[in-house]
Amino acid sequence: MLNNPEQELRDALKSLKSQNGLTALKTGTEVEDMSFTEIAMLRRITKDLLPLYVKIGGPEARNDIRELLAIGVDGIIAPMIESAYALKNFIETLRELCTPSQFGMLEKGINLETITAVQNLNAILTSAPARELKQVTAARTDLSGSMDRSPDDPDVLEACALIIARCQEYELRTSVGGAIHSGIIGALVDRIGPDTVNTRHMVLSRSALKKDATG
Repeated sequence: MLNNPEQELRDALKSLKSQNGLTALKTGTEVEDMSFTEIAMLRRITKDLLPLYVKIGGPEARNDIRELLAIGVDGIIAPMIESAYALKNFIETLRELCTPSQFGMLEKGINLETITAVQNLNAILTSAPARELKQVTAARTDLSGSMDRSPDDPDVLEACALIIARCQEYELRTSVGGAIHSGIIGALVDRIGPDTVNTRHMVLSRSALKKDATG
């Protein structure tokens, strides 16, 4: 049973889903700094309404994974995947901590967010563990930092476009996030073409954003 504030939040999410292209909620234990109690609240208000994805503190953040499995999140995202080895460690850690049923149902995602990840993109995507992935996010904030550029720099946008295009070749669901603002939405939607764009906590469909941009 939801309390009144939680029901109000759920009603707001229903509206965002039906009118604004909200496809999922995303949070994390890392930069988002959400407690497991807060994540459990998000699970309650999104149950049977929207998927809930959570970014953990690292590829092998075992306590995060255990707690999130107990909460029943829909997907777990590993940050800072820079090599096929890091991806292998993430997938193997999930296998160790999940039941076979949990592992099969859990959506597995990664953030590609450094220039090193871009340089190793082919090795990451062609590795055996990559076959377990469902989603990949090109995360502009850390990517731009690793390139010593601003998030809106053309070189950063080009790197994001490369990530998205290559991941789509492997039929992965793609997203761009980090430093999202109204002035950059058009470039992300038209020039990069991800399936979704994510803010700190919301995942929005490209088609809805494109419709909003064109009126």
